[in-house]
Amino acid sequence: MFITFEGANGCGKTTIVLEVTKWLKALGYKVCYVKTPTDTALGKVCRAANSKLEPTALACLLASDKYQCVHDEIKPKLSEGCVVLCDRFLLTAYTYNGMDGVSFDYTRQLYSQILQPDYNFVLELNYEEVKKNIAEREEKDLDRYEHETERERETLSGAIEYCKKKGDPLKFIPVTKNLEDNTRKIIDILLPIFKENNIVPAKDIAPN
Repeated sequence: MFITFEGANGCGKTTIVLEVTKWLKALGYKVCYVKTPTDTALGKVCRAANSKLEPTALACLLASDKYQCVHDEIKPKLSEGCVVLCDRFLLTAYTYNGMDGVSFDYTRQLYSQILQPDYNFVLELNYEEVKKNIAEREEKDLDRYEHETERERETLSGAIEYCKKKGDPLKFIPVTKNLEDNTRKIIDILLPIFKENNIVPAKDIAPN
């Protein structure tokens, strides 16, 4: 099963997904965490080129990283029976490309051949809290998108509406600053989904 987690910069997404991954592993589930852009050589090029490339060129480069991630990490893990939890994927692509002036239609075409997630979770934190979280980060750690929280918010909202019109399944999860509460909420959502899809903890699998 392939599950993506999306949301605005500053909503606590990475921290939450890593914690959910840890909890699920502790429960005995075979789970792996991936993120895009990746930490591979290609992903590092994407980050380094973030403000240097023409927008369409950057969009294509970021797409290359996602396609390669699917090929090198996601599909192999899925074939091993892992549940893959991905930190940022297609909704982020719509948002960041849109902030750079690349149309949603172009982005959709760019990703028309990529593996689609089974579930898209969108984490939603109060906007004032988002701004506080961004403000607490060191300037050197911020990328250019994190400097434009209001614009990101507007573009993300537009991307969500676009995806809804296209029939893309999005599940919205309100979150707070409380990591344990957020983790429990997501675990409580995931466990029935796992049961429905016959995904069980490794310790519960009977030997052949």
